[in-house]
Amino acid sequence: MRSMEDRPWRAPRLSGNAMLLMTLLLRSGGGMRIGPLLRITRLPVDDLAVAVNELGERRWIDIAWRGGHARRPETLPERARDIRRIFATRIGRHCYQYVKYQGW
Repeated sequence: MRSMEDRPWRAPRLSGNAMLLMTLLLRSGGGMRIGPLLRITRLPVDDLAVAVNELGERRWIDIAWRGGHARRPETLPERARDIRRIFATRIGRHCYQYVKYQGW
């Protein structure tokens, strides 16, 4: 068993894409639909998925999925068609205000 002193006291830093995504979400009122988010970030879908997973692991964002009978837009990439919108959680809004001043 490890002692408390051996454990790191901080989480690893967020990637630049994750910070970009969180900044865009918070500047747009806390949430965005997936289509406009892909257009504004201009990130490849795989890079955006990595940023979403990184923020999702920390519980900073949540995903609203499309229902079973909802129309899935053909203009979106296949990987992003089931997502309706991505929005910041209360934890994410709270933690972001402290992280953004640590030299990002």
